[in-house]
Amino acid sequence: MYFPEVMDDKTRDVDTKEGKEEHLQGAEVILVVEDEPRVRKVAIRNLKNLGYKTLEAENADIARIMIESGEHIDLLFSDILMPGEMDGHMLAIWTEEYYPQIKIVLTSGFSKAKKDVSSDKAHPFPIIRKPYSVNILAKQIRTTLTK
Repeated sequence: MYFPEVMDDKTRDVDTKEGKEEHLQGAEVILVVEDEPRVRKVAIRNLKNLGYKTLEAENADIARIMIESGEHIDLLFSDILMPGEMDGHMLAIWTEEYYPQIKIVLTSGFSKAKKDVSSDKAHPFPIIRKPYSVNILAKQIRTTLTK
């Protein structure tokens, strides 16, 4: 997987298609759910560099407990394939049903997860395919939060 070790200090990105700047920072709270510690650490660091507050969980079961605790969470950013009784897609469906105010972005390192959730019309969660750049992460998170 490719995850940049250093993020540029710039907080704006130039949209080359339209030639205009797009604001990519935020201050919302993002719950990062990732079973691989190094990947989770990089995702959290990148999100913090973009200004977001972060919470972390190593699997969907822990994430569910955190969500149920009443902790303020604006967005769930979860890997799809994880060990445990609940995977990231199941967590996303559960979150959408019981906590619809929480926005959802999924990520996966596999071209086809157990189930390709991008083709599931009932639950069209945005998916960022690994490896992803900081720009892709920033754009998808910001787009999802502003919907």
